[in-house]
Amino acid sequence: MMHAYRLVLTYTLISAFLLGLSMLPRMELKWVITFLSLGLLFGFLSPMIAARRLYYLSTAAPHASLLSITLSIILTGSIGSNNYYLASILIAISMMFGVNHLVRSGLDPDVATSAFVAGSAAFSVLLLYYVLVNYRMVYSINALMLGDPLLISFQEALILVVVLILTIAIALTTFRENICIGIDADLVRLSGVKAFFYDLTPYVLIAINAVILVKLVGYVLSHVMILLPSLASMNLSKQAHETLIHSVGLSVVTALAGLFLSTYLNVSPSGAIGGALTLIYLATLIKRRCSV
Repeated sequence: MMHAYRLVLTYTLISAFLLGLSMLPRMELKWVITFLSLGLLFGFLSPMIAARRLYYLSTAAPHASLLSITLSIILTGSIGSNNYYLASILIAISMMFGVNHLVRSGLDPDVATSAFVAGSAAFSVLLLYYVLVNYRMVYSINALMLGDPLLISFQEALILVVVLILTIAIALTTFRENICIGIDADLVRLSGVKAFFYDLTPYVLIAINAVILVKLVGYVLSHVMILLPSLASMNLSKQAHETLIHSVGLSVVTALAGLFLSTYLNVSPSGAIGGALTLIYLATLIKRRCSV
């Protein structure tokens, strides 16, 4: 446990230093809140995916979010509503449940994901073209593809914080059970644990976060942001609680570093975070190979 405390202290000090840099005059408070929230979201969500070996969802999630946002714009525009966030989240959850049903019915996860990605990509292109022609876009196409968290509104920042609190609460209360199910699902079910709830929670969290993240980090990099923290963390630790600490710490540090780099070097925020996470993963992979 002492090692875990040292890890928490180390990441806290590094994050505090980066937060100090973020308080420079060129920064806005909502930017700091946004990037800190993004880092925490990546950090808590990624280990849950790794624990359940749901890596294929990192591929399906961006496609679900793009299609659900396009559908929500059509639906809410038809009835004169502005609740496209809520509509897109509900649509994305239903899509994730559909993938879950295919997998639970015995279809290979790779096959289910391939079929879902193919269908959602085709319909996304069709519907996105229809929306561009017939609707006033509430989303920027550049933001959907590349992400732009620096243009987030205070309302969107508030939604992000609410999603963050929900994600942390679910991740912390179900992390141990999801690890056990990921190791031996049959044994957990035989012990009397109702695994159905724990089977659904990762899908719900991924659906909600995918819709939020696609506006902030973009369609191209959202699955990278969700996947890499846990992969890098597993190269640094052998215990589950240390993996979670590393994942949260690395995600927060890279998110705050991405804010600093994007502001002062005029580079893509999501690209800076994704690039930093990729370099960290490669460094941890080399470290792990050298220590064997």
